[in-house]
Amino acid sequence: MLFRSAAIDLAPRHVVTHESWTLGLAESLKHGLRSLPADADAALVMLVDQPAITDDDLHNLAVAWLVDPTKPAAAEYAGDIGAPCILPRPLFGAAMQLTGDRGAKALLRAVDGLTRVPMDSAAYDVDTPDDLARLARTLTRSEEHTSELQSRFGISYAVFCLKKK
Repeated sequence: MLFRSAAIDLAPRHVVTHESWTLGLAESLKHGLRSLPADADAALVMLVDQPAITDDDLHNLAVAWLVDPTKPAAAEYAGDIGAPCILPRPLFGAAMQLTGDRGAKALLRAVDGLTRVPMDSAAYDVDTPDDLARLARTLTRSEEHTSELQSRFGISYAVFCLKKK
């Protein structure tokens, strides 16, 4: 996926494998945050079971966050907020206190001044093979895209380092 924002550096860094993913979303998120370089301004947090999210969605999220990079930015869909989201470094400490199968949503809900970015595509959640088949029928994408969805199925979290240029 290409990321169009000239204001955000998403150059490839390194892949970190989290062997203890069964401990829940919070542990996966914390593992990702711990793997970021010390000079990361923020983390772009994505759930890879939301395959309908596009580079335009991520671009809009990043642009919205850059208006006030001291505040997190989150996707708003289906009447709620959630991933993908951008957590600025000052929130990493609070994120490190999360436990179990809870991701950053509770943290985001507690932030005063959260930047909300409408993102209907984030509502497509793929947790089962039936969900994947339903999504493949819903999206008007190529067979190559469907194959990409299948190869990505089963991964829980992706955390990217964001640095303001």
